[in-house]
Amino acid sequence: MDCKNIWVYIETAEGEAKKISFEAITAAKEIASKTNEKIVAVVIGNGGETVAKQAISFGADEAIVVEGEKYTDGNVDAITEAFTTLAKKYNPSSIIIGGTQDGRDIAPRV
Repeated sequence: MDCKNIWVYIETAEGEAKKISFEAITAAKEIASKTNEKIVAVVIGNGGETVAKQAISFGADEAIVVEGEKYTDGNVDAITEAFTTLAKKYNPSSIIIGGTQDGRDIAPRV
């Protein structure tokens, strides 16, 4: 299966995107300009549609949103499981995850 698109994990806290997520979109833009790929924001958690719209307005081309009670802020296991399932299904060429505590917990398992 071919790899395509650059995914950016949009980390949230209390239904709002963390600033580092938008910084990650900026990094993805630089890569995308060289690879001609789309930037896909991946939002897992409550308030996902609103956060996805913010990510698109900041430069993501599209967004994948997964919402549900089990994805509350800080539930790294549930978020990682959802992210891994999506990555296996869609096969992104790159994944960018911010260097926060949650990001460091999620990244090695994706």
